[in-house]
Amino acid sequence: MNIYLPNGTRRAKLREIVGRNLIVAANEGVGSLIRQTIKKKASQELTLLENSVENNLQDAPMKQSLYSANQPKTPIKSILLISHNLNLEGAPLALFNIGKALRDLSFAVTVISPLDGKLRDRYVQSGVSVHVIPALRRLCQRANEELRGLISSYDLIFVNTIVMFFIIFLTSAPDYPLGQRVVWLIRESPDIQEFCREMVVGRAKLANCAALVDRVVFLCEATRNLYAEFDINGNFQVIHDGVEANGPPQSSSNLVRSIAPQNFNVVTVGTICPNKGQDILIRAAEILIAKHHDFKFHIIGKVGDLKFYKELKDFVSVHGLSHSVNFTGELDQDKIRDYLAQCQAFVLPSWRESFPLSVLEAMAAGKPIVATGRFGIAEQLQHLHSGLLIQPGDTSGLVASLLQIHDDSRFARMLGENARQNFSTRFTLDDMINQYKRLIAELLPDTTDFLGEPRLISKDT
Repeated sequence: MNIYLPNGTRRAKLREIVGRNLIVAANEGVGSLIRQTIKKKASQELTLLENSVENNLQDAPMKQSLYSANQPKTPIKSILLISHNLNLEGAPLALFNIGKALRDLSFAVTVISPLDGKLRDRYVQSGVSVHVIPALRRLCQRANEELRGLISSYDLIFVNTIVMFFIIFLTSAPDYPLGQRVVWLIRESPDIQEFCREMVVGRAKLANCAALVDRVVFLCEATRNLYAEFDINGNFQVIHDGVEANGPPQSSSNLVRSIAPQNFNVVTVGTICPNKGQDILIRAAEILIAKHHDFKFHIIGKVGDLKFYKELKDFVSVHGLSHSVNFTGELDQDKIRDYLAQCQAFVLPSWRESFPLSVLEAMAAGKPIVATGRFGIAEQLQHLHSGLLIQPGDTSGLVASLLQIHDDSRFARMLGENARQNFSTRFTLDDMINQYKRLIAELLPDTTDFLGEPRLISKDT
């Protein structure tokens, strides 16, 4: 008996192969494609794949479980994630957590992005297809038919961040209905007037985007309130981000050598740029190191603003802080968690934040936290209970807060324990995924089989 791929899996594989050709052609500026030729080639690839499946399953015990009659018969639903980049940073990582969870639930998941990055490998390892389309915005502005064709093959689309607003019109324009459900994840809390000027987009156009999609999801109430004027259709919703719980390193091999246990180690995580306030932290560091020589600061993150980074390095060098301020560069999530597990305090002195994952990671690690009380941070932390909140740019406030944590170990321990408790009851990854499962169930009512426990994909019998 011939073994063939389940219908839903065939569609997903066909979408992957055809999409790969469409994207290459679109990026190269090809005006038209011989679609039948592409599909014929895809069909040939599928036949080879199915023959391989048949050969590998001839005597495999898994054969029966794959095609058991008691497996779900709902067609496999396909989900497209549209990310502004694939870097190891807040917004792309949060989208990755969603995509991985949906893939684990047996949805067919694909991500497209105009910018490549280290996150690509993690997607691929999780079974998520990745397409990098450098000309994505230009293709959207031109209403490129190949890109429309690719997008139209998905049941549900997640558009990540406000900067990807331009994709909304391609997915939801009334004159070209594609039939999918669209969720727009707005993670930023910018000055809207400044954002419109930088992105060359009018407020009315943003309002139109918000009205076109099925749901606009914000990370916190403060950010939702910032966009309240755009809530024309009553389709706004808040879903807090969540992260996995973490703990101390499991073995000595996980220990970070640059963190000496005899030091008071302070960690900050974020792209190095003016908005993240690393300059405020370094000015505070100069004062703190003069008072207590055991202070050491670890600044984790990729360089987003080279001029700003050079200014930081020059300040550290000129003021003799090189032995006490450590720029680690970009680190993967496991290494960041190792730093958090071993540090004595976490700091986030940003000027603007929505709902930073780095604060959640520090809460999960049970660390005392000092952060600016901007937007969602004030919903993550309660001042003097689970963290210390300061005003943006307040160097003296940052100094005083870190001294209090340094000098009062009981108070520091209380802050960390309360932060971990608040995390475990409100901000775990499971909490977030459950909310997205409920949202998907509303938008795609026939997904019952996929929103329960993960199970093997099967063919109909």
